[in-house]
Amino acid sequence: FNAGKQLLTVAEETMLAQLILESASQGFPLAHNEIEQFANAILQARAGAEETVGKSWYFCFLDRHHDIL
Repeated sequence: FNAGKQLLTVAEETMLAQLILESASQGFPLAHNEIEQFANAILQARAGAEETVGKSWYFCFLDRHHDIL
């Protein structure tokens, strides 16, 4: 049970939030599953494992970045 465990670093989440904003500003908003895929790619590139974000990660991510997203 990983409640409260943030898998991506603050810097990684900030980078992902900027990617989401940039994509949307160019007319290509990212879907829920695409954002999770990016998060998983970031996590796996750093951790080198098959770890993935959980089912509620997306909504927690939006809550953490509600001020810009």
